[in-house]
Formats: sequence, C-alpha cells, structure tokens
Amino acid sequence: MTTAAANSTTTGTLPANTLLRVLGASIVTITRNGAVVATQSTERDNFVGPYPTDTSYSVVAGGAAVDISVKDGGGVSEALVPAKLSTDANNNTVLVDAVGNVIIRPVVSYTWADRPAAATNIGLTIRVTDVGGLAGSLWISDGVYWRPVSGVVVLGGSGVAISCPENTTLNTLATVIVPALSMGTNGVLRVSTSWSVTNSANSKTIQTLFAGAAILSSGITTSASNHSIVELQNRGATNAQVGGAASGSGSYGSAGGALPAFAIDTSADAALTLTGQKALASEVLKLERYLVELLVP
Repeated sequence: MTTAAANSTTTGTLPANTLLRVLGASIVTITRNGAVVATQSTERDNFVGPYPTDTSYSVVAGGAAVDISVKDGGGVSEALVPAKLSTDANNNTVLVDAVGNVIIRPVVSYTWADRPAAATNIGLTIRVTDVGGLAGSLWISDGVYWRPVSGVVVLGGSGVAISCPENTTLNTLATVIVPALSMGTNGVLRVSTSWSVTNSANSKTIQTLFAGAAILSSGITTSASNHSIVELQNRGATNAQVGGAASGSGSYGSAGGALPAFAIDTSADAALTLTGQKALASEVLKLERYLVELLVP
C-alpha cells in the first residue's frame, strides 16, 4: 500500500486483471496507450478496474492523504458485493460494501447554520441551500473548514438599479451576508459595482463596507459613471485581512498609499454593505449593478 500526501499526484501501472483501491477523497484517471479510458472521483473509498490489459493510473489526492493499493481482480465480488444500505455518522443513508466501506454517498442539503462539523467529515460534499443563490452551492470539508467545491461561490448580486433618495444622508443600497467561517483563513471577497451619477463638481460618495469597515470609499465629481472592483483577503487567519482600497476607485493598478490592513472577525457572520451619499440632494447617485463573490484558494 502507498500513502499519497494531500494535494499530491501519484502515478503507477495497474497490471491486467487487478483492482486499484483508493481510500480517501481523490480523482482517479486510467489511461491506456496515452488515451484516457476512465476518470472517477470519490469522497472516501473507491475501486477501479479490473482491466484485461496493463493500464496506467494517476491519483490526485484531495485535502488529506489517501491510501492506494492494488488487489487481485478476483476480489471484486468480495469487496463490492453484496452492497447494502447503512447510515453514516450524520444519520444519512449510504450504500456500503460487505466490509462497511461507503460506495455511494448522497449529497445532502443543509442550511449554512445547520451544516455538519467539518472536522469529522473530511472529504464529504454537501449542498448548502442558503448560500449561492436559488440553486445553493456545493461545499467539501478539508477537515478544518468547508470550502466551495469549485473554489468560487456567488454570495449576492443584482442587475436591478437602486437609486439614492433625494437626500444628503448616508443610504444603504444593498447588503450581503458573508457566512461565518466561509472565508476560511485565506478566502477572498471580490466586490464589483457599477454606478451612474450626475456629472458635476458636487461630491457623490460611494462606499463598500465589510463589518462596518470601509474597504472602498470613493468620491465622484466630474464623471457620469463609475465601475469599481475591490478585493479583500484573509491573511492566514480568520481575523486578519489585506487588500481593499480605503480611498480611490478600487480598480487595478498602482496607488500612492500603502495597502490597507483590517482585523475583521470572519468567524462570525459579517455584513457587506454598499452605500451612497450625495452632497446635493437633487442629483443622481444610482447603483446600477453589483456582484459579491467568495474565492477560496
């Protein structure tokens, strides 16, 4: 048996009429004469083969180490049959083989608040119904945090224009909740906004606030529109961030000031808000669209 480290790639040859067993979250690819003949992904335990001739295999381990072994193909029936229904630690119905290895595990839906503990569900994939729009989103446990399966999830957004009222007070135009611990220790928030404004010398101030801290603040005067993108990343901890653009447009490029740092606690739910304020009440300040994304490398 070979143990492959987390996030590593292991290759080898699978002799004819043998069975490749991979224990742990991984992606297994089988090739013959340079052509891919099978690709399988698994959360916990997987069997591949047997094949009538020698083949090559590649195993890409997930966020934890996996065990790789080659068995006699005659053991297929002993390993996989008979299958039976069972329950896992979270009382979900699963299909297991004769020795209790999980063959098929359903993707179960939870709200973010009711999701099972990541620590006891390494490699498990779940659907979170209240994060990621109407379809929800898929998340996988790395043993410490739940991470979006694709690495990216949309937390909120709209293409419906929202105008500031005819006043000079600070107005909240949109709010998106960033769920507790969803950023992990290196997650990135990316916020893009587009605005229409009156082209005048009077100031129109737009802000992006995260847990009350301004990660973008820009005063618009003699322009008719504005498009801004701002990013904020956890810095190896859930309560330390770098990025943002405390002043300026928030677009990419050079700036005269240092990168701002923040100490926002992302282990708790935090509100991301978009605000607008006008110096002259009768002028236009309109949020035309916005998109809030979470990226977890």
